[in-house]
Amino acid sequence: MKKKLKSSLKIVSIALILVLVVSMICMSGSAADLFGRGSHQSWSNLPAALPFGTVNYYAVSCRNAIDSGLKTVFLKVEKVISLSNPSEDSLNVYESDSLENPDFTELSTDFEAISTYTVASGTEGWTIVLKEDIAGEYTNKYSNIVSVSPLTATITSTQTWDGMSDSGYIDVAPETTVKYVLKDPGSNNDITEFYIKKAESSLKVSLSPDGYDFTSDNAVLSKGQTINAFLIPSSNFGPERWIITITGYDRHDADGKLIDYLVEKKDINSSQAWMHKSTQFKQTFSGVASQTGTYVYTLNLKESSLGTETAILEIKKTVFDNTVTEIAVEGVTAGMGPSPVFYSTVKNAECGYYVQTADDGSNRITINNMSNIKVSDIMSSENGLKVNFNIGSNNGDASVTLKLTESGRLSYSFAGLPADSFTPDMGSGQDATSIAVDSYNVTVSKVS
Repeated sequence: MKKKLKSSLKIVSIALILVLVVSMICMSGSAADLFGRGSHQSWSNLPAALPFGTVNYYAVSCRNAIDSGLKTVFLKVEKVISLSNPSEDSLNVYESDSLENPDFTELSTDFEAISTYTVASGTEGWTIVLKEDIAGEYTNKYSNIVSVSPLTATITSTQTWDGMSDSGYIDVAPETTVKYVLKDPGSNNDITEFYIKKAESSLKVSLSPDGYDFTSDNAVLSKGQTINAFLIPSSNFGPERWIITITGYDRHDADGKLIDYLVEKKDINSSQAWMHKSTQFKQTFSGVASQTGTYVYTLNLKESSLGTETAILEIKKTVFDNTVTEIAVEGVTAGMGPSPVFYSTVKNAECGYYVQTADDGSNRITINNMSNIKVSDIMSSENGLKVNFNIGSNNGDASVTLKLTESGRLSYSFAGLPADSFTPDMGSGQDATSIAVDSYNVTVSKVS
């Protein structure tokens, strides 16, 4: 290769063109630059530029300036605030001869890195280059960079939300919060847990164990890894998507194999509002089949003028040993004694040819493998299970259609909910105050 470089300027020109081409390619954790003085790595679909504290590591093969011999050095690149202009960012480069006991404390005298961020594409690029000569005298130990290999991975995961109304897909409500875990399936280890919460038009990230202290749309871990969350709103042709991008974790395990990372949803505390006067809704929140516990889907009526929400119906799904064992729909009541308040009264359930009335005196319908309608009937029925209920007093009949997949996911679609005002049913017959209806939502929680 040395003879070729000496014999033809044409080859050098071609190589320089290759350098430019490679630097324009957006890669997820892998970059190469042949016969040049720099190499480029970039990340796409970021919600914002990578934050201060982001760290990436590289193995750089370069030629010695004196004898053209090849040497591999290791670089740590850290994003910091520019000392010359505090409003801008800068990249510090630290150098080590080994990764066994690296000493990344001194700034490199031979390498530097430049960062760029393009708002339109959400793309950030880091270019590693040899430092320029000083005053015309060649002071760099290296004549050119042969290759640059990032030692850390870029992990991308997409959360798709399939909430729908009669008019098409609709957005997930603000304050929807999901707990995720980054896993290494090869070792079956949970690497880190984090939370993502939806704001009005963006996503926020939290690294705190209890899901508080949300940052803007990205966060930096103690060793420089970053978690980014990018929101793609729903449209008539597609559901809402959350794009999660994680940078800075090792590309290879101890045996040199590529690590195939996995981002897994763990818990969800979410709500989804209907648009005003809309009563149709389908959704598949929660329902992770591998968990054991009881999940409660609570239908709430919201009156925004008072800032209050009133629970009017509950759906409970019980999961045991990877299997959904019971579905129950229960009307919500408040108060005791002679004058309780009935927000909804469950009547019966229909699934194909089967009909099941409410449990005696409990204002509840329970579906399990001991009942007339079984859980397996819901999964095998094309039209699902329809539960009919009276809502409040003189508000007409309402219903909810439930469908259950084999993986344990539950979808629901309400019909007949009052669109303008709601009047609860008072037990002793006294008059009740109507509640102005702003919207409805369903909150999902795990109770056991």
